[in-house]
Amino acid sequence: AVAPCERAMSIREASLSPCESVRAEECEGRVLAQPSVSCPPAVPIAICGERLNKAAIDAFKYYKNEYITVVKERKE
Repeated sequence: AVAPCERAMSIREASLSPCESVRAEECEGRVLAQPSVSCPPAVPIAICGERLNKAAIDAFKYYKNEYITVVKERKE
């Protein structure tokens, strides 16, 4: 079982935000923008709007998801 990720924004806000595709190993702490589901098991590892933790990243890599679509970080 994967430790649940923290909700950072709503699914709608994450889905409509500017996004980018980033290598899985660089996504810890980033917010998922689009679902990434491997088949099998075809069950989402994280939900859009959640901040990805190490357990989720490890699961993405286990299921051969090399790139993950995350919300673009805002430059301040």
